Amino acid sequence: LLGSQLEDPLYSDQELAYIQQGEEAMQRALGILKDQEGWKKESRQANGDEVLSKVIPDVGKVFRLEVVVDQPMERLYEELVERMEAMGEWNPNVKKIKILQK
Repeated sequence: LLGSQLEDPLYSDQELAYIQQGEEAMQRALGILKDQEGWKKESRQANGDEVLSKVIPDVGKVFRLEVVVDQPMERLYEELVERMEAMGEWNPNVKKIKILQK
């Protein structure tokens, strides 16, 4: 993804820096989630939903929610990606999301 965007002359140096920062943050987050060691169970619901936590150096305490969502993948994508700016309506931890550019 990043490689194809770096070749696009439509992005300024600052925009390219933002793209690179976002890509690096995404890779770090995915790496944290993929590492199965060191997670501590915080809570477990009767339906099997679990909240786990782990302390990451230079980051702090992070949480991972493991649930089974009974929805088609298309519906999840629409809600989490296509309607990202509406996340504050259903997530009380999100105050505001503004997409600057797609």
